[in-house]
Amino acid sequence: MGRTTPTVRQKMEIIAQKYGRMRSIMRAEDVEIFDRIMLMGRKHSPEISMAGIDPETGFLMSVILEMMKLFRQGEEEE
Repeated sequence: MGRTTPTVRQKMEIIAQKYGRMRSIMRAEDVEIFDRIMLMGRKHSPEISMAGIDPETGFLMSVILEMMKLFRQGEEEE
């Protein structure tokens, strides 16, 4: 019998597809940044799954976490 509830990773792909429509109308210089953000959002899907939180909220928290890491690296380099 098949799975009836999508996994967090599957839900993340649905989110990416939804935002993919937005990507198709972006300026070229924004697409590269957009793609990095989408990768950041997917990076912590195992933790999101284990925590049992809403995938869209987890996606945003993952992006924030990864951006804060980049921010910290920039501060440490100064």
